[in-house]
Amino acid sequence: MKQMRTYLAIGIFLMMVASAAAAGVSSEYWKGANEKPLYVSPGETKDISFTLQNMVGSDDVSFKAEIINGSSIARIIDTNQVYAVPIGTKDTKVNIRISIPQSAKIGDRYNVGASFSTLTGQESGQFKIGSAFEEYFDVIVVEKAPEAKALAASTIISSTTLYIILGCLVLIIIIIAVVVKKKSRKQI
Repeated sequence: MKQMRTYLAIGIFLMMVASAAAAGVSSEYWKGANEKPLYVSPGETKDISFTLQNMVGSDDVSFKAEIINGSSIARIIDTNQVYAVPIGTKDTKVNIRISIPQSAKIGDRYNVGASFSTLTGQESGQFKIGSAFEEYFDVIVVEKAPEAKALAASTIISSTTLYIILGCLVLIIIIIAVVVKKKSRKQI
């Protein structure tokens, strides 16, 4: 019986984790493992975008976007910096303009960071938890910017794939719990 409770607790925890990660942000440029910087030439301006998503849950989400690092070269070009992201969408764009000064030297590296905070409506007697996402990437000044390469689909795990994997794990845990319970009943 203790094992069944343990498996049930693990399953509930996994479901809570999956529902907590319902909204998110992605970009075609990032820092960290296998980083993908943006290459720009001196005096060049490039428009890029972050993508907001809200694929799971029962509520629409609103994000407030702001540049938190690299504001000397980056700015949000949308007129409104609060973005409504309806439930089930994965394509709300936040447009950012990167402008490298003509005086920049080849090899200069700028770090750009953007913050995306969920805005929560607070009704009387309710407690809502908001979340914030920060995305960073480097902008590298080059003589001539290389052509953008298409990302290999195998290098990115979409949120849908993640939820399928989590669902399978929960299902496996439930099956194991049922098998263990049946075996323990046979031994009695």
